[in-house]
Amino acid sequence: MLDETNTEPMEQANPQLPTQPTPSQAHKATPPRNAGRIMQWVTVVLSVIALLLSIVANLRVSTIQNGTGNSASAPSSDGTSASSGSDTKAMKKTGKKTEVKTVEYTAAEGSVLEGDYAPYDSVNFHLKLVKLEVTGTKATLTSEVTNNGTDSDSTSFLTRAFQNGQQTGIGTIITDGQIQAGYMATVTTEFDVKDATQPISLEIELSYDQKLQIEYSPQN
Repeated sequence: MLDETNTEPMEQANPQLPTQPTPSQAHKATPPRNAGRIMQWVTVVLSVIALLLSIVANLRVSTIQNGTGNSASAPSSDGTSASSGSDTKAMKKTGKKTEVKTVEYTAAEGSVLEGDYAPYDSVNFHLKLVKLEVTGTKATLTSEVTNNGTDSDSTSFLTRAFQNGQQTGIGTIITDGQIQAGYMATVTTEFDVKDATQPISLEIELSYDQKLQIEYSPQN
């Protein structure tokens, strides 16, 4: 005898029911709650660091431009150090120009200060030493050359300077072009010396066998 009360058909086996995600799948699909805030804080921190680095760089540039930074020295061509930056400014403010004094020399008493070069009647020059001055290590001799010949001509006289028995310089008393007969020209000659406080001996060749030799001393 059949049970008529169970008249509904039996449910099909293995019905397809909606699947629930596993715990691991649910964890992957749902982002962390604080991830957004963490990214925001990282961005803020990086921005602050970049701002601080920019401020430090600007302060460094400003310090160098104002001359308060350290200056560097580079070797110059002569092996010395050439200062730059604030050192150069300090040198310009404190540097003083050293004044070089001109010292006038006088010839020893009894010295012969003039002579003649007269190889021919038409060639006759008279040389007279007028003044000797020294500035630093440069001596200047002033002379007068008179043409006592009959023709216009030029001439020159070799001059050597000595101090303490050693030759210090050499120059030439030479006329600037020809001097007319009966005229006189003023000539300046320069040569080197070692010390403006020491006596100077001059040797001037009038001819191959005639010389003027004069001892000069600096005036006090």
